[in-house]
Amino acid sequence: MTQFTDLNRAYTEWVAPDTEQEWAWHYQRMNEYMTKSDRNTPFEEEPKRSLRYNSGKPDYSLIPIAAMQEAAKVLEYGASKYERDNWRRPTHWTVSFACLQRHLAAWQSGEDNDPESGRNHLGHAMCNILQMLDMLENHPEELER
Repeated sequence: MTQFTDLNRAYTEWVAPDTEQEWAWHYQRMNEYMTKSDRNTPFEEEPKRSLRYNSGKPDYSLIPIAAMQEAAKVLEYGASKYERDNWRRPTHWTVSFACLQRHLAAWQSGEDNDPESGRNHLGHAMCNILQMLDMLENHPEELER
Protein backbone atom coordinates (compact mmCIF):
# COMPACT_ATOMS: atom_id res chain seq x y z
CA MET A 1 0.00 0.00 0.00
CA THR A 2 1.10 3.52 -0.71
CA GLN A 3 0.70 6.62 1.37
CA PHE A 4 -1.89 7.79 -1.20
CA THR A 5 -3.92 4.60 -0.78
CA ASP A 6 -3.77 5.07 2.98
CA LEU A 7 -4.86 8.71 2.64
CA ASN A 8 -7.76 7.78 0.33
CA ARG A 9 -8.92 5.07 2.76
CA ALA A 10 -8.60 7.40 5.76
CA TYR A 11 -10.58 10.12 3.96
CA THR A 12 -13.28 7.65 2.91
CA GLU A 13 -13.60 6.33 6.46
CA TRP A 14 -13.65 9.90 7.80
CA VAL A 15 -16.51 11.01 5.54
CA ALA A 16 -18.40 7.72 5.45
CA PRO A 17 -21.55 8.39 7.46
CA ASP A 18 -23.43 5.42 8.86
CA THR A 19 -26.99 6.67 8.69
CA GLU A 20 -29.14 8.43 6.14
CA GLN A 21 -29.31 11.45 8.45
CA GLU A 22 -25.52 11.61 8.64
CA TRP A 23 -25.32 11.39 4.83
CA ALA A 24 -27.84 14.23 4.52
CA TRP A 25 -25.78 16.34 6.92
CA HIS A 26 -22.58 15.49 5.05
CA TYR A 27 -24.08 16.47 1.66
CA GLN A 28 -25.54 19.67 3.10
CA ARG A 29 -22.18 20.60 4.61
CA MET A 30 -20.32 19.82 1.34
CA ASN A 31 -22.91 21.73 -0.70
CA GLU A 32 -22.55 24.79 1.54
CA TYR A 33 -18.77 24.57 1.34
CA MET A 34 -18.73 24.09 -2.45
CA THR A 35 -21.24 26.89 -2.98
CA LYS A 36 -19.12 29.32 -0.96
CA SER A 37 -15.77 28.18 -2.33
CA ASP A 38 -17.00 27.75 -5.91
CA ARG A 39 -18.12 31.37 -6.06
CA ASN A 40 -15.20 32.23 -3.82
CA THR A 41 -17.35 34.55 -1.75
CA PRO A 42 -15.66 35.50 1.48
CA PHE A 43 -16.72 33.87 4.69
CA GLU A 44 -18.07 36.46 7.07
CA GLU A 45 -15.36 35.87 9.68
CA GLU A 46 -12.45 35.84 7.19
CA PRO A 47 -10.88 38.59 5.09
CA LYS A 48 -11.89 38.99 1.45
CA ARG A 49 -10.43 36.28 -0.76
CA SER A 50 -9.04 36.46 -4.28
CA LEU A 51 -11.57 35.89 -7.04
CA ARG A 52 -11.78 32.49 -8.70
CA TYR A 53 -14.51 31.73 -11.22
CA ASN A 54 -14.67 27.95 -10.98
CA SER A 55 -18.39 27.33 -11.44
CA GLY A 56 -18.96 24.74 -14.13
CA LYS A 57 -15.32 23.63 -14.20
CA PRO A 58 -14.39 20.03 -13.37
CA ASP A 59 -13.26 19.34 -9.81
CA TYR A 60 -10.21 17.14 -10.29
CA SER A 61 -9.84 16.72 -6.55
CA LEU A 62 -12.65 14.14 -6.82
CA ILE A 63 -10.36 11.72 -8.71
CA PRO A 64 -8.57 9.45 -6.23
CA ILE A 65 -4.81 10.00 -6.23
CA ALA A 66 -4.15 6.24 -6.04
CA ALA A 67 -6.03 5.69 -9.32
CA MET A 68 -4.13 8.49 -11.05
CA GLN A 69 -0.87 7.07 -9.68
CA GLU A 70 -1.60 3.62 -11.14
CA ALA A 71 -2.45 5.14 -14.54
CA ALA A 72 0.78 7.17 -14.44
CA LYS A 73 2.81 4.03 -13.70
CA VAL A 74 1.18 2.20 -16.61
CA LEU A 75 1.92 5.17 -18.88
CA GLU A 76 5.54 5.20 -17.64
CA TYR A 77 5.81 1.52 -18.52
CA GLY A 78 4.41 2.25 -21.99
CA ALA A 79 6.88 5.12 -22.44
CA SER A 80 9.78 2.80 -21.62
CA LYS A 81 8.47 0.04 -23.91
CA TYR A 82 7.61 2.27 -26.88
CA GLU A 83 8.27 5.98 -26.36
CA ARG A 84 6.74 8.86 -24.45
CA ASP A 85 3.22 9.78 -25.63
CA ASN A 86 3.13 6.94 -28.16
CA TRP A 87 -0.40 6.23 -26.88
CA ARG A 88 -1.54 9.64 -28.16
CA ARG A 89 -0.83 8.76 -31.80
CA PRO A 90 -3.81 7.78 -33.93
CA THR A 91 -4.85 4.14 -33.52
CA HIS A 92 -8.06 2.61 -34.75
CA TRP A 93 -10.52 2.39 -31.87
CA THR A 94 -10.82 -1.40 -32.24
CA VAL A 95 -7.19 -1.81 -31.14
CA SER A 96 -7.71 0.21 -27.96
CA PHE A 97 -11.05 -1.46 -27.31
CA ALA A 98 -9.55 -4.94 -27.73
CA CYS A 99 -6.76 -4.08 -25.26
CA LEU A 100 -9.33 -2.66 -22.82
CA GLN A 101 -11.44 -5.81 -23.02
CA ARG A 102 -8.38 -8.07 -22.62
CA HIS A 103 -7.30 -6.29 -19.42
CA LEU A 104 -10.83 -6.29 -18.00
CA ALA A 105 -11.27 -9.99 -18.81
CA ALA A 106 -7.96 -10.88 -17.16
CA TRP A 107 -8.91 -8.87 -14.07
CA GLN A 108 -12.40 -10.39 -13.96
CA SER A 109 -10.93 -13.88 -14.12
CA GLY A 110 -8.88 -13.17 -10.99
CA GLU A 111 -5.55 -11.94 -12.35
CA ASP A 112 -4.73 -8.62 -10.66
CA ASN A 113 -1.51 -7.66 -12.44
CA ASP A 114 -0.48 -7.83 -16.07
CA PRO A 115 2.31 -10.46 -16.30
CA GLU A 116 4.40 -8.38 -18.73
CA SER A 117 4.31 -4.99 -16.98
CA GLY A 118 3.58 -6.11 -13.43
CA ARG A 119 1.04 -3.27 -13.21
CA ASN A 120 -2.63 -3.65 -12.30
CA HIS A 121 -4.95 -4.67 -15.15
CA LEU A 122 -7.41 -1.96 -14.09
CA GLY A 123 -4.67 0.66 -14.49
CA HIS A 124 -4.10 -0.64 -18.02
CA ALA A 125 -7.85 -0.52 -18.68
CA MET A 126 -7.97 3.06 -17.40
CA CYS A 127 -5.17 4.00 -19.80
CA ASN A 128 -7.01 2.36 -22.71
CA ILE A 129 -10.07 4.48 -21.90
CA LEU A 130 -7.85 7.59 -21.61
CA GLN A 131 -6.46 6.77 -25.05
CA MET A 132 -9.93 6.41 -26.53
CA LEU A 133 -11.07 9.69 -24.96
CA ASP A 134 -7.93 11.42 -26.26
CA MET A 135 -8.58 10.04 -29.76
CA LEU A 136 -12.21 11.17 -29.57
CA GLU A 137 -10.94 14.69 -28.91
CA ASN A 138 -7.91 14.77 -31.24
CA HIS A 139 -8.46 12.04 -33.86
CA PRO A 140 -12.23 11.50 -34.16
CA GLU A 141 -11.79 9.90 -37.58
CA GLU A 142 -10.20 6.90 -35.83
CA LEU A 143 -13.35 6.29 -33.77
CA GLU A 144 -15.54 5.35 -36.72
CA ARG A 145 -17.95 2.72 -35.35
